[in-house]
Amino acid sequence: MLYTWLLLPLLKLLVKSNTLLIVNVSHFKIILVKGLFNPRSGISTLILVKDILRVVRTLSRQSSTRYADLCSGSGIIGIALARSLSKAQVVLIDVDPRAARISRTNCVLNGVYSGVDIVCADGLSCFRDCSFSLIVCNPPYLPCPYRSDTALCCGIRGELLIKLLRLVARCLKKDGSLVFSLSSLSPYSSEIGEFCSVVNEVMLGPDVLRVASCSRRQLLKFLSHIYTTRRENEHA
Repeated sequence: MLYTWLLLPLLKLLVKSNTLLIVNVSHFKIILVKGLFNPRSGISTLILVKDILRVVRTLSRQSSTRYADLCSGSGIIGIALARSLSKAQVVLIDVDPRAARISRTNCVLNGVYSGVDIVCADGLSCFRDCSFSLIVCNPPYLPCPYRSDTALCCGIRGELLIKLLRLVARCLKKDGSLVFSLSSLSPYSSEIGEFCSVVNEVMLGPDVLRVASCSRRQLLKFLSHIYTTRRENEHA
């Protein structure tokens, strides 16, 4: 916890844009506005863009396939999906209206706007069950109060992370998958590794950044394990 509190101010300086910027990220041109997560400085985004393109090569490319970029921020991951899978429907989702507005601009800038929908919403709460074949997510994952920094913190006990994973499990098709980034500082980091496949790991000092891939069935097993563990702790 002490490490997190020391790390948070540094991360804010490194990965938050303080001015209007135009940056080049993985062959894409991205515009950023003040306060948004900067994908060029955010190692998790750079790694996730690379890994997700490798993962989607094994997926169906039928026109009926729908993908979601959850916690989309500037839209870089969704743009990469739309560029590599021209027949797929891609939905960019973020709770921050600034992110939704700048994502639209970035989609136009990178020539993928016709194949992308942009939604400003609280997670996946506005979508039907079994809506997506694949959901990609670069969520806030540091164990600190969500209200203190909505782009970096997932709650002391990972409350936001669990909320997002519950929504993902509901909105994935039966044969769907989730690909997301996670830090070793994240609550439940070790448990995720027990239930899901780790696609990539990168050492960042005392922190280990992981990209994990979960089928819907694996995700449901993980959530069941978390709730069972919570009940046992409450009655201990």
